[in-house]
Amino acid sequence: MILEIRKELGTHWFTNTFDHWRKSNGPSHWLWYLLNYDTSGFAVHGNALDTAETELAVESTRSVMEGTIANQMLDGGAFAAKKVWSAKQLYALIPTFADTQRAPSMSVMARALYANGWKRFGQIRASDTPLQVYWVAPNSQDLMKFKPSKLLQFWRDSHFPGEVLKSLSKQV
Repeated sequence: MILEIRKELGTHWFTNTFDHWRKSNGPSHWLWYLLNYDTSGFAVHGNALDTAETELAVESTRSVMEGTIANQMLDGGAFAAKKVWSAKQLYALIPTFADTQRAPSMSVMARALYANGWKRFGQIRASDTPLQVYWVAPNSQDLMKFKPSKLLQFWRDSHFPGEVLKSLSKQV
């Protein structure tokens, strides 16, 4: 709130009205109103409203990596098709989309995934695969309740359906 105008702005309606308000008891009335306003229903730790301006503010502060991941999560993007990804898969795909001179580090990628709502499931080692970190997409947080073996099977079924069928046919 502006309480003092140092430069004469002429006889503009706002200037005259504001000057009259300021010189009278306007500021004290405003303070009284704010002090007596009912805030009992106000959620102190609640989320702000999602508006177009909020989205624009978020977009303007994103790094290149965060923006790349956000764009690939949209319908038709590479990350929209699957719910679970291994860190190695994501790391292999990201330099393809990001406008960077060099490949980003895994920690930069992890920060960008966290910023876009992804959850790190953790490290899983199966008998036939090396230790890998798996990431769950924001629209499928229910998978975070899975046991590691079930998540690994879900990942295999969604990414390598042909190989799963081949391995099953060899066992028969």
